[in-house]
Order: sequence, then structure tokens, then C-alpha cells
Amino acid sequence: LSGNLRLLHLLVIASWTMLAFWSGGGPRGWHYSFAPPALPLLRHPSHTPAHKRGCHTALAASESGGFLNLEVFEPTVSAALESSAISAPMIRDLKEQGIIGDFTIHWAHAIGGSLLFLYAGYAVFLGWQIRMGNGSKVFPLSYEQTARERHPYMMGLVLLFLVFEIPDGLTLMAADKQQLLHSTHASTAVLSVVFMSLVAALGLASGFSKTARDAHAYGGSAVALLLLGHAYFGLALGWSLEGLAAHARQDVADIPAEQGAWCAP
Repeated sequence: LSGNLRLLHLLVIASWTMLAFWSGGGPRGWHYSFAPPALPLLRHPSHTPAHKRGCHTALAASESGGFLNLEVFEPTVSAALESSAISAPMIRDLKEQGIIGDFTIHWAHAIGGSLLFLYAGYAVFLGWQIRMGNGSKVFPLSYEQTARERHPYMMGLVLLFLVFEIPDGLTLMAADKQQLLHSTHASTAVLSVVFMSLVAALGLASGFSKTARDAHAYGGSAVALLLLGHAYFGLALGWSLEGLAAHARQDVADIPAEQGAWCAP
């Protein structure tokens, strides 16, 4: 356990360093204008009036609808998050007291997800080393465990923490008074958990069948690609929330009340 904590500590430092670089100097330097202009979920109809385009663009990713129709579960999930141990109201109180800010609400989940993906990436590497005949070799950061021992242990932790990452992200969205389960990011999160569970089951059966071993290897690699897509849509969602927050801070005072209500979360 202490070895894993040391590894996660290093990953936290690396993630914050990357975020500081990308944001042009840390949390205060992260600007919505850095969002890639071609991002398909950050768009607005051409007929939208100019004074509304910033708000519509900001809402686009969080209201994109996804592709699994998960929004039918929104009332139940929202009620649960409002009364959970680490609840949305508690996070709102922390924000009102100035303990946390918009950056934490919009990107804390992304930081945790980045750490998890880096950890999973190394576990995938170990898995392919087993397939290449190096299963008895001890690789760096494996804490004296062979690749064959370390790979299932790490992937088990990845699946466990992925399950916990979902309510973490939803709680932050609820604290920000955003719609829940309406985004492609939410849909890909559910698919990631389902397919990773199937790949884990194939891994348990891999000792009895070459077909199961092949399916486990290639299915696991496909899930890694799915997680990359999940991260892409997560960035789109995060940039959207940043844009919405920036709009609320800077522009709402200049917009008539009936137009400002159109932008309200």
C-alpha cells in the first residue's frame, strides 16, 4: 500500500505540473479561450444572437445529451447527491466560504481521472509484457512483484477507483448546479465501467482459454482507447463549465434580465 501511495504522490505532482503548463501559469491562468476551436461539442447555431453565443457555447457540452439517454436517471441521482456523505450542498458551502473556487469544481475530477489513466496505462503496459512472454520479469515501480502478479492487482484498483470517480464527478456537477447525465462524457463513463468489467471477467477466464486471453488483451486495449475518448469529452465539458463561469462573472451584468435567465444553470 505504501508503494502505491508513493506512486500516486508522484502522479499528483506530475499532473499539477502539466495543468500549470497547459493553463499558462496555474489555476488563475486557465482561460476558456484555450479550448480547441474545432471541438464538436463546443458550438452554437449560426442564428444565435451574438450576445447569447458565449453562454450557448458554454452550455453545449454539458447539455449535449450523450448517446445512452442517461438523463432519465437525473432526478434520482440528483436527490442522492444532495443528501450523500460528501454532498453537493457541502461543496457549495465551501465555495461560498472561499475555501474552493471554480477551478477546483471544474477540474478536480479531471486531475483524479488523469492520475487514474496514467496508472492504468502502466498496468496495460504490464499486461502486454505478459503476452509477450515477460510475465516473470519485475519492472520498475512494481515493488518486487512480477508483471503477471502486478497487472491484475493494478487493474483491479483502476476498476475500483473508476467506479468511485463517477459519483465524484457528478457531485461536483451538482454542486455547480449543472444538469447531470446529459453529456457524452457521462455516457462514455458508463461504457468504460461496463466494458472494463467484461475485460476483467475475460482475464479471470484467460487461464483456461487462448480465445479468452486474446479477447482480454485486445478488449483491454480497446477500453484504453475508450478512456481516451472519455477524457476528450471530459475536457470539452470542463472548458464549457469554465466558459459558463467566466460568462457569469463578466457578462451577466451587461445582459437584460430576460436574456440572463436564458443562461442560468
